[in-house]
Amino acid sequence: MPSSRHEEYREFVRHWVSSRRHEPYVVAALARQAEALRVLWELDLEPARPVLQQGYAQNPRGAKVRDPVIVLRALLLSLLVGQPKINKWVRDLKASRVLQVVCGLGLDGFDGVPGVFRPALEPVARWPSPITISCTDCITAQSGGRVCI
Repeated sequence: MPSSRHEEYREFVRHWVSSRRHEPYVVAALARQAEALRVLWELDLEPARPVLQQGYAQNPRGAKVRDPVIVLRALLLSLLVGQPKINKWVRDLKASRVLQVVCGLGLDGFDGVPGVFRPALEPVARWPSPITISCTDCITAQSGGRVCI
C-alpha cells in the first residue's frame, strides 16, 4: 500500500494531467514520458526519506529547501529519460512543466539550480558499496591514478 505522501503525489499528477489533457503539447510530452511516469507512479520513495534527510542541514539558511523525496524522484526521472548529466537535466527540467509535474514539483515549479540535487546525492555517496573488488589486478594509469581491470 502506498504511503499517504505518495498518494498525494499521485493525486497532484492526476489532477494536473486531467486539467490539461486537451493541450497538444501536454499530450505529446506525456506520451514521450509514459514509461517513466509509470515507473514513478508505482515507486513509493517515502522509505528513503530518513536516509535522504541526512544530506540536509538541521537548520537550513538561504534558498528554499526542496523535499528530498521529490529531489530523488527528479534524479530518477533524469535517468529514466536518458539524461544522466545534472547540468543538462536542470536545463531540461526548467524548460518543461510536464517533467516538473512528473517529478512532483508543485505550483512553484523549478528554479533551475543544479545545487538542489547535491543534498540528495551526498547520503547516497556515503553508502557502503555492496561489491568488494580485489585490486590485485590494478594497473597505474599515466595520470598516476589506479584502474582496476
